[in-house]
Amino acid sequence: MSTAQLPTEVSITEREERVIQCPQGIEEQLKQAAFEQVDTNVFVKRRRSWDGESEYKVVEARLDGDELTISAEDIVGIVDLTPTSRLQIRPRIGWSEILDMFLTVSRYNRSLDYQGIPIRDFLSEDVQIEDVFIVIAVNFLNSLDPLHRNGFIRQFETQRTDAVDARGRIDVERSLLNLETGIPKQHYVQKVVDYNTPINALIHRAGKSLLQLFQKSARRHNREEYFRIFSDLNNAVHELESMGINGDGYNLSKYQQITSGQLPRHRGYYKRAIEVSKMILSSTTGQSLESGDEELTMDYLFNMANLFEEFSQIVLEEELSKLESNPLYDGFDDARVEGEPQLRPYVNTNQAWHQPDHVLYKGDEPVAVLDSKYYPETRDPSMIRPDREQIFSYAYLLDVDRLGFLCPEGNGRRDLRSREGEVAIIGSRQNFTTESYRDAIRSYLLTVLEDEVDESQLIADFRNHTVCHPDAKEISVEEALTQEVFELEDIVSLSRSIFEGAISESDEVRVRRDLSKDIQFSLRRSLKKAITDHVEYDQCIPVFMDTATTIDENEESGEEDHQWVGESLRLHFVKVTDSGDVAELEIIDSFPLDWEKDRDDPPY
Repeated sequence: MSTAQLPTEVSITEREERVIQCPQGIEEQLKQAAFEQVDTNVFVKRRRSWDGESEYKVVEARLDGDELTISAEDIVGIVDLTPTSRLQIRPRIGWSEILDMFLTVSRYNRSLDYQGIPIRDFLSEDVQIEDVFIVIAVNFLNSLDPLHRNGFIRQFETQRTDAVDARGRIDVERSLLNLETGIPKQHYVQKVVDYNTPINALIHRAGKSLLQLFQKSARRHNREEYFRIFSDLNNAVHELESMGINGDGYNLSKYQQITSGQLPRHRGYYKRAIEVSKMILSSTTGQSLESGDEELTMDYLFNMANLFEEFSQIVLEEELSKLESNPLYDGFDDARVEGEPQLRPYVNTNQAWHQPDHVLYKGDEPVAVLDSKYYPETRDPSMIRPDREQIFSYAYLLDVDRLGFLCPEGNGRRDLRSREGEVAIIGSRQNFTTESYRDAIRSYLLTVLEDEVDESQLIADFRNHTVCHPDAKEISVEEALTQEVFELEDIVSLSRSIFEGAISESDEVRVRRDLSKDIQFSLRRSLKKAITDHVEYDQCIPVFMDTATTIDENEESGEEDHQWVGESLRLHFVKVTDSGDVAELEIIDSFPLDWEKDRDDPPY
């Protein structure tokens, strides 16, 4: 076996393998670093979540001669490879996307059992505390919950005071002396509660360090969840201060001496808070607060598979809720997504069940079954037998023909051979972002529920007619709602553009000079007035309607007495929310394009 020494830092990307040269005696070193031997020359490291309820396989090491093959799972973070070498498992996706998912999940106060924190080498080349301090803040706040529930460590001080009336034990001898010297007061001996112990001071100092990180990074983050966590952290620090706790009164060497082993047995719930606080101060000051052989905190950061699954459920719920409140659609009010429902296959017993990740319902009827798979783009779950058999069993139990895999990347569908239906891959097409993933889920929901809901006139017009604007051709509804050319900021310019677009689409008028100035002025003035009357909206999206189509639509609706059968515009006025969602719609169904001035009254 080679005598080469392992590097102090070994990096690997999650779900990948790496082969390195290893020294003699590597088996014993792996065991010293908490690897468990599961087979000949095969070692596995597992880690429990901080609450102790879940255990995860983090990494596997296989020995072949002088080569060590390291296989990483979906756990992202830093672990000991040997007593002198650390293994950093890096994420496939960007930290900003991980934090976005984390903030979304933490908003719902769900069980975050992937919240471990890296320790000694936190200030490594790839992971800085500025990248994950939001995660650490949630850990810090969670570590305070047992303290509030079970009580803070305190100490008592004796205080003496002379008073006419007070609480405490009366010192009779000193009280009599007071009377002899003319002081008409009793002498009280009081016990004063003092919460400013070194352990509480450590926690307060760590909280203040986190607050400084939030303040420094405020410009980089503008999400509501960021400010909610900041507010919770600020309140927690102020509450500690209201108890008289102040971490500025001790130096770091004092905090270094604090260990969880010093805790009384009935104060064991402080262990997590001590570990998190020492890690925070170690990372923010760059000075290690480890004492002896004690590790400060968990070895891993995130179980990415769990994070992705919980994020997917939230995105399904949120996007479905947005569709329900979106006036572009009608019929989503009784649609819902249930996470991890129990499907019981037998009539006479509930002891057996299957549990898919997500099931989409319309009313009481299941419509689609979905499984979250945190796979890379190159790994297609629809072609992996265990994944395929699992989702087909769910489809059999639910009697649905819409099956889907939610993946960070990848996109496509496979039609079923023996029955109508499909297996869809839903995700970002490449380079995962939370925004593109939300778009993919929203598109899938619209596709699956297409036959169950009614679409608005705006969507039908985009499918059947032409958007009447020279700068916006062949675009979708979603694209139109983001186009600045439809905004009501400059009504004169907008009405001019719509007028030019109508001329270019018209079969009756080819160029503007074919129209008299009087007709041009009348149409443009009426168009400007129609838009001005709806200035409280954000956008005006015009659609060109030719003569034949207008007549056909009126005939289908049973309207025989139509006032105008020539070319016209249908004007859609849209009000959008700050997040870009449609909040309100109003339509001018027919704005007549009276090119010949056949009408006595103006178009509008």
